[in-house]
Amino acid sequence: MRKTVRLPVSPPNSFDTQNSYMPQFIYILKPARTGLTSTMTPEEEAIVEEHFQYLQEKLQKGELYLAGRTMDEEPFGIAIFQAESQEAAREFMAKDPAVKNHVMTAELHPYRIALMGRLSDDP
Repeated sequence: MRKTVRLPVSPPNSFDTQNSYMPQFIYILKPARTGLTSTMTPEEEAIVEEHFQYLQEKLQKGELYLAGRTMDEEPFGIAIFQAESQEAAREFMAKDPAVKNHVMTAELHPYRIALMGRLSDDP
């Protein structure tokens, strides 16, 4: 059975760091070249592994809500996270090894999670 968690609505000025609300952002990742996922070079594989480790560290620090990718032939990924400002969010995204090393392109957007469920432990 799924449980749904309703998160608080952000204040009118979501960049106001005087409030307890921490702004949320999403960045959308796309492979920098067609066929990347099926024809990665060893260098690209190493960078994608660094990308995964970077996101794992952010998750452990409580900065990242979730990250994942589509399973399409030409996939895209998302990372939903919190940051104190748009500038901090841009830095979070720019430091992602896949973005920094041009293996993936990224597009940043302000975001607000409205509903978040917990998946059942049952298969």
